[in-house]
Amino acid sequence: MSEALGRRDLLLTAVAVLLTAGLTWAAATINPFLALAAAIGLVVFVTLGTDRAGVVCLVVAFATAPMSRGLDGLTGGIGTPTDLFLVLAWLLLLPSLANRRLGLPTAWTLGIVVLFSFALLGSAISSTTVQSLASLAQWMFFLAGLPLLIAWWNPASSRIVALLWAYVGGHMVSTFVGLAEGKDPVTGRYDGLTIHPNGFGLAGLVSLAILFYLYQHHRGQGLRLLMAGAALLSLTSIWFSGSRGALAVAIALVAMLPLVERSTLSSIGVFSLGAVVLASGPVIVSLSGEGSALGRLLGGGSATVADDERESAFSGGIERFLDAPLTGSGLVNVELIHNLYVEVAVAAGVVGLIGYLLVLGTLARPLFGDHPQRRLAWMAWAVVGIAAALPGLWDRTIWVPVSLAILPTLLPSADPRRETAQESSPESDEGSTVVGTNRSRPRPAS
Repeated sequence: MSEALGRRDLLLTAVAVLLTAGLTWAAATINPFLALAAAIGLVVFVTLGTDRAGVVCLVVAFATAPMSRGLDGLTGGIGTPTDLFLVLAWLLLLPSLANRRLGLPTAWTLGIVVLFSFALLGSAISSTTVQSLASLAQWMFFLAGLPLLIAWWNPASSRIVALLWAYVGGHMVSTFVGLAEGKDPVTGRYDGLTIHPNGFGLAGLVSLAILFYLYQHHRGQGLRLLMAGAALLSLTSIWFSGSRGALAVAIALVAMLPLVERSTLSSIGVFSLGAVVLASGPVIVSLSGEGSALGRLLGGGSATVADDERESAFSGGIERFLDAPLTGSGLVNVELIHNLYVEVAVAAGVVGLIGYLLVLGTLARPLFGDHPQRRLAWMAWAVVGIAAALPGLWDRTIWVPVSLAILPTLLPSADPRRETAQESSPESDEGSTVVGTNRSRPRPAS
């Protein structure tokens, strides 16, 4: 016990020193955001301790994820706020995870190993090895590292809900800012606090998928009305972003609701909504404007130019894949292809693509199962749908929240809605599942 307390005191001292140094450096370089963040972080850390401070940092990371790189200027260009808070969160949480066993689904682990191995091979034989390896490290952090840490932490339901609400709240702020700023005078599209309208639409799609989970979690009418408003704003952001892919996937997710919820009421609701949309179709089209998602889906606005660019990028991606179909050719400039599946094939070859599909399939499959957290897989289905139109292998807007989709692949705790009394005790840090399997007796969530 005394040894553990000694390590904890050492960690507290080290983090406090780092935060103080960060505050001093930020003030010296006249960066008000970093100075304020370091000052607040120091207060939160000293007040809450490592575990709770780590959770607060994760909440902030999720809240800034919808804006992704749109907030880069706040950090002086050293990284996105999401990245900084993610790193700090896990530095604070790792000591409490040290005594826990890590349980991971075998299929997901196999997919990650296969994908990483071939992406590493492709990077090693490419002509831009150093740059490709740097990109591979970033990709693996979001695709593999973040879900692994989430699985190791295995948070209680209340903490999952807090993280998801943080994301939705962040996107609501971005949406209000976007509506206040108005549309781009050239493209007629809105981008909120993101750097591109497609990123704005993507955040709206992810928020909608999250709200499918939250709606079933919360039973109060007041909260459900609030969620209905958030869902409407999410659809609004998709609409005004002009993202055709986000609109198409959102429609597909809504159509899946009766299959997932297995209820007559949801079927009636979806069919009624569809009937209303069809009946009002001419009015919607006339009011949409060429820059809206529907307007661009019908060929208006910048759709033709975008189609030509995507077709050219896709053709170039296929040619690059055929140059090295088995080994891949590294990750440099793959984001220009604008299709995640082709990008993975280019980077890691056909075997790496199989590994990637195995990872996505493992995360998406629980949606149709009986796990109490199965609706977290809605976000994985959003990835499956939007991947064919997504340029970035590690876009924080989607991969930060999707990391939670690893949880339904694990065995559930006895009561996922309840914060266990063991949460604050040393014994709660002891896990019982092991790497490579999820068949062992589950430990209580924390």
